[in-house]
Order: sequence, then C-alpha cells, then structure tokens
Amino acid sequence: MFHFIVNPSSRSGKGKTLWNLIERQLKEHHINYKVHFTKYEYHAIKLVQEICQEKGEKTIVALGGDGTVSEVVNGITDFDNVKFGYIPTGSSNDFARGLGLPTRFKKALDCILFSNKTKEIDVGTLDFGNDETQKFGVSCRIGFDGAVCAEAYSSPIKNFLNRIHMGFLNYTVIAFKNIFTYKVAKLTVTYDDTDTRVYDQCVMLSALNGPCEGGGLRLAPHANPFDQYLDVFVLNTNNKIKILTFFPLAYLGIHRALDYFDEVDIVRCKKLHIHSDVPLPVHRDGESCKYRTEMTVSLQQMKLKVCVPN
Repeated sequence: MFHFIVNPSSRSGKGKTLWNLIERQLKEHHINYKVHFTKYEYHAIKLVQEICQEKGEKTIVALGGDGTVSEVVNGITDFDNVKFGYIPTGSSNDFARGLGLPTRFKKALDCILFSNKTKEIDVGTLDFGNDETQKFGVSCRIGFDGAVCAEAYSSPIKNFLNRIHMGFLNYTVIAFKNIFTYKVAKLTVTYDDTDTRVYDQCVMLSALNGPCEGGGLRLAPHANPFDQYLDVFVLNTNNKIKILTFFPLAYLGIHRALDYFDEVDIVRCKKLHIHSDVPLPVHRDGESCKYRTEMTVSLQQMKLKVCVPN
C-alpha cells in the first residue's frame, strides 16, 4: 500500500495542484494508494504514526519540502516495515539533492512506483534531556543558521522567490540580512565523549547527515548519509567581512580549501554534546526546536529505507 502525505501549501500552494497530476498517474496505473493531506504544522507526524500502526509493509511518500520529510521521519515508529518515497515540492529540497533523488515529479513518482531499489540512510537524533528527542534526515543547526531558518520559514520573501522559481535563494537573502545584526556566542562541544573544543566566537554549528542544507549550501561536501557518521560544521569568527564572503563560497563547496577560512572547523563523529551559556535558536531540517542551551546529537540504530532510481 502506498500512503501519500501531501502538504498542499508547499511551493506557495501549488502542492495541491501537483497532487492532482500525480493522482491522475496513480489511477492510470491502477495503483493501490491512500492520500493524507496535512492541515496544520506537525500534522504529518500524527498521520504517519497512525499509518505505522497498520500491519504489514507499506510505502510512505512525502510530497512537500524538507520540513515535510522531517515530520514524516519523526512519525515513523516501525522502520523495519516502512519504505520512504519523496516527491520534492519545497524551496530547498536538500534531502533530495543530498541523495541524488529525482526532483521532477514524474521521475520521482516513477522511482517510487516502479523501482525495486532502496538505500538505507542514517537518521539523526536530537536529545534535549527529560525524554525529549527529535529526529532529522538532513541536518540540525544551532546559532546563526537556526535564526535564519526561523525567519526563512515564514518570510514573505520565500513566497515571492517561490513564485519566480528561485526559492533556493531564500536562505541566502535572509542570511545576508542577518549577518550584520547576529551576535556570536560561546559554544563548548564534546565529540564522541573524548574531544572537547571551545568555540568562543561561534556563528553557527551544523550537524549534517548529507552534504547540503539551506538550499544548496555545501557546508560539509564529503558528508555521506550512508556511513554512520555525522559531519559537523562550525564557523567561529566575529569578522563580518569573512562571514559575508563565506556564503557564496559555501554554495560552491570550496570554503574549506581556502586559508582565508581557518575559522571553519569540520569534524566527523558519531555523537556530539553541545553546551551554550545563553539560549540559542535550534532547527532540524528547517523546523524550529526553540531556543536551547544543551543538547546531544547522534545517529539512531534504525535506518530509513529510501526509494531510489534503479
């Protein structure tokens, strides 16, 4: 059984229109399916939890952006019996970009319906203590990146850029606006319980499961969602000119190659613990996790089976 989780408001409300085209294909090929429309924030989590209570194998397909993917991943309670398909309709689509999945809906749908191939990818977890945990597929971020994502999620700029098919620039435009106002913070990070590093002018920290976030920012170009490691990116500087220069180079994935960016630290690990003296904005896959001072990031044991092209 194919279960489609559809975010009708994705791509500035065109998600519903795209679903109508997809449904026509499903009926044409006599596919057994159910559609579930999200009606409010985090609704997909509840829908997927209910689907997972059904016995037997099932394929859950997300039609939306990275936020919809994140909600679906957080709703899965039975990773053994779930295959995950993705039809990207968001402005960033970093999940699809990082895995090399089709981004055109017809090719993405064909991959889900007719490919018999899946790949098992790592799933990240955020532990805030007091039994509060969340999952992520692309990345989690603290600091400047989290603040930008919080604004980018609801910004009218996002809707405008989506209308002119340039939604991928949403993050960059808002990041540029915030560069000159964001205040750096001190972070103490312990990697794999053994390596403690202090970043006294931390702009942002991202723990990545894949190479891209923020609409194509290649913060950790060699990050691999299949290798059971997280790639952690840290930018530690209060030099506004360097921060301003950093973003275009990050889109090209060459920021680490320049001596100019000694302030960039990239660490591969299985777990990291983060402490901040002041509350900082945290995001996972573009979804807000509020302001936090303490959290542990790791990978869960269960992997996500993703439909990929043959």
